[in-house]
Amino acid sequence: MKGSEGASRHGRTKYGKADLIFETNDAKDYDAVAALVESWVRPFDTRSEAAQNGNTASGVYVKEVKLGMTFAEVEAALGPPQTRADLGDKVLYKYKDMTVEFHDGKVTDVK
Repeated sequence: MKGSEGASRHGRTKYGKADLIFETNDAKDYDAVAALVESWVRPFDTRSEAAQNGNTASGVYVKEVKLGMTFAEVEAALGPPQTRADLGDKVLYKYKDMTVEFHDGKVTDVK
């Protein structure tokens, strides 16, 4: 049947538009703005480079958190948390759709 190519094949590509707004304390500081943008959007020169660093077969770079990551690695992948809770032996990073739990500075759980 024409047009029913399955979930992994697409008959056509649709293009859209997205506006990303980044706020910094000094928008005239190019390096600060560039660092903020790069912390959320990581461009690659080639599709194969994206595939090596991403986690999808299509080569799309998808930011993810893995067990054992450090605070810095999580922040590099997801940006700073919306809330950080220090609870003695554990630390929780709260993001919009997830909570990352650390013990001894390493990720132990993601919910």
